[in-house]
Amino acid sequence: MVTKLEWRPLFNYRIYFRYKIQARGHFSIQHPSPYYLKEARIRFKLRLSNYDNLELLYSWNETTFSPRPRLIDSSNPFVISMDVGDTGSADESIGFSLEHNFSEDGVVMSGGSVYARGFLWYFDPFDFSLFNNEFGLVNTWFAMGVNPTSDTAISFKVSHTWITPSSRVIGGMTSEGNYVTDTYVLEEQLNYRFQIDYAFN
Repeated sequence: MVTKLEWRPLFNYRIYFRYKIQARGHFSIQHPSPYYLKEARIRFKLRLSNYDNLELLYSWNETTFSPRPRLIDSSNPFVISMDVGDTGSADESIGFSLEHNFSEDGVVMSGGSVYARGFLWYFDPFDFSLFNNEFGLVNTWFAMGVNPTSDTAISFKVSHTWITPSSRVIGGMTSEGNYVTDTYVLEEQLNYRFQIDYAFN
């Protein structure tokens, strides 16, 4: 079930609210993998002159999974709770985007940045993106588009994703016998995309 609400307190100002409830096997105790998802998303959009706009985003969601009995110490006879591993951590994201239109030559320039901790689906003017990282990441993008003719569209986009340093390893030993402590993993991604679209009449 998805609920959408749009509020226009001023002519050029919009507030969008989206709330989703999704479940599988919620009414059947015999379902092998039930889950229950709650997701809320709010966008603040300011429409400027010449179709320019500035947008702020806040997203939150949480998922409840079926219990994980295998995570329970079965050798302990005093364990009576079966809800271990049944709830995922709340996922939160915040971001902004800006779009500017050059009216003289038909060039559109846009850019933005989003911080995501957990799962996030995200639309920008040129792409649909999915992010999923429990330690958090920052995705920044810049794009330009132009329509040289009424049948042709050219776009270029570059995006950079920086993932928060993380590690589940406390320490270790190298092949040379040296001890290593405070290990971490730092991951970065840089993507480019150039696209030409032509419509045949």
